[in-house]
Amino acid sequence: MSNFSGASIQSSSFNQATISSGSYQGNFEVKATSTNACGSTDHIYDFNANPCGYSVYSISPNPAKDEFSINFGSDLEEKNIPEQFDLIAETAYGSGKAVRTFDMRSQVALNQAKSSHKLTFDVKNLPRGRYILRVMKEKYDKVETHRIVLE
Repeated sequence: MSNFSGASIQSSSFNQATISSGSYQGNFEVKATSTNACGSTDHIYDFNANPCGYSVYSISPNPAKDEFSINFGSDLEEKNIPEQFDLIAETAYGSGKAVRTFDMRSQVALNQAKSSHKLTFDVKNLPRGRYILRVMKEKYDKVETHRIVLE
């Protein structure tokens, strides 16, 4: 994990692990290494721990191939929807040039999020690699970032 030392693995089994952020909130990164007779592969997973365990959205799958979705809970309220999602190549993150954008201030995007509880980013024509999903909230005063890997 790449955040505070209070985050830890609470339990694990053959195919899953439960991770606690303790009393901390914010973005966390988990690095998992899978090893078999063919060798080892590292996988990076980002997650966001919001206050009281409430999460407005989740992102899956990550790593992605042709598309990934921003999934909203069924109890979604319009006031909790971020204002904009930008997908930016990690190497160009400082420039801020997005390769895909969802402006959630449009009625079409709001209706899609409310009816299907998700937004889908088509990434099949993008170069494979690492991207940053920038999430802007509260009149752009609050920004969250998530790493998205395209395989």
